[in-house]
Amino acid sequence: MGEDVMKRLLCTILFLSLLACSSIFAYSICDGQVTFSIPSELEVQSGVYKEINELFAQNLERSGYDCVLQQKGLNDFDPDAMGRYCRILIRRMIDSSAAILTNELYRDMFGLFSKTEQKDFFDEFFDALMGRLVINEIRDYGTCDIGGKFAIYYGVVRESVSDQGDVLLYSCMIPCGETIFTIEAAYRISEEKRFAPAVKQFFDTLQFNVSEAEYLSSVKIPGTARSFLWPEANPSWTVTAKDSFGTSRVAISDQLLMRGYLASVGVATFNKAQTTYRSVYPGTLLNNGYKTYSQSALPGKKLLENKTSNGVGSLRYSYRDSSSGITVYGLGKYFFVDDYTLISLEFEYLDEALDEIKEIIKSFGINY
Repeated sequence: MGEDVMKRLLCTILFLSLLACSSIFAYSICDGQVTFSIPSELEVQSGVYKEINELFAQNLERSGYDCVLQQKGLNDFDPDAMGRYCRILIRRMIDSSAAILTNELYRDMFGLFSKTEQKDFFDEFFDALMGRLVINEIRDYGTCDIGGKFAIYYGVVRESVSDQGDVLLYSCMIPCGETIFTIEAAYRISEEKRFAPAVKQFFDTLQFNVSEAEYLSSVKIPGTARSFLWPEANPSWTVTAKDSFGTSRVAISDQLLMRGYLASVGVATFNKAQTTYRSVYPGTLLNNGYKTYSQSALPGKKLLENKTSNGVGSLRYSYRDSSSGITVYGLGKYFFVDDYTLISLEFEYLDEALDEIKEIIKSFGINY
């Protein structure tokens, strides 16, 4: 019995030791948004060496990294480490204007780019990240998954600043809504066998813990206690008419091209119940929408639906974008949500955005 207790005690001690060891190699930065394991060949830049390096980095306008990994021993000015080169540079940037552009949305929308548009994007990406470097060779560029997130990367061979052999450099951008991460991983090609496994280990253990904005937010319908889903949490309502009959407002979301659609919602709030005309007004709005469509000069336009059913006016059409050749769809929905409130929903969208649009429509209690 005593022997069994001892075995369990030893197992418990071993288990706790393993947990302690694993926590040593789990490193967290950026307020816990980024975690990774530190390979045995590398260390986090710190101490006097970091102070000296940051001083030079400021002069070269390359400061501001949240974390720098480097060959082990460099912090102690070890002669052997001083003769080698490996860096992993991690930076976090915040851009509140990009809050609605989630990581998955970047993935979806990038897939819509033509090969020419993708090449133009990578050329701009290259100029932004590599403009100050002497590049000998472009190795690779494209998209991939890093830490479970969609990422854009560029790989080049650049000249060594210290004339000790060319350096292989990969620059990556991981957009997560308003939080954008960039990672640069580099080592001398002559030291690839030593440092390539370390860089791979870093990327294999890299994880992101970022709270991104929801695709759709709950918004109150003006003049009612009801809510609906919309791509902006605080839409800007513009009063378009106000008289003895009631008030009309409209909110237009025209900054959603990266999400694959444009949208507007109109709300007409009547001062008196419109029970008599509930079947009339949706048809009137539908006719107005159809008139606008029929008089437009949209290339290759096709009418897909123009009818009123169960008190809902529905207009659907398509046309071909003249610059890209991509098919664009148009959609209008006109209906009452109660005896006082008339809604008009209008969208122009790419096919990939249809699921999100259906979710918006469904939130009003009607079918697509």
